[in-house]
Amino acid sequence: MSKEKKIKTTYIVAGDIGGTNSRFALHVPGSSEPLLVHVYSNEEALGGGGEDPRSYHHATLKPFFEKVLAEVEGFAHMDDGAFVEGVQVVACLATAGPGEFLRDLEKRDGKRRGGWIFV
Repeated sequence: MSKEKKIKTTYIVAGDIGGTNSRFALHVPGSSEPLLVHVYSNEEALGGGGEDPRSYHHATLKPFFEKVLAEVEGFAHMDDGAFVEGVQVVACLATAGPGEFLRDLEKRDGKRRGGWIFV
């Protein structure tokens, strides 16, 4: 018996990671208006250079996805299982240049990324 593959709903996260701010938007493919847009001050999100700096993805991407789950209609009623089974997220993140974030990734895995990251 073949197992039928369930069709998932696709969402796109577009992100612009700048030196001062990071902007993220959640889109439905084919729609010109985003479902949610949020801008983070990198200095505030990363803790302002204190003793315990947060990783970039924990400081900005994680809160963005938490905001999506809390504020975008259609996600609030989903439990974790329904979300995993029914949703796929494609992200395209652009950076202002090969700053610290990219250099750290390049050091870790040796892959050259330039100014773009595709997740």
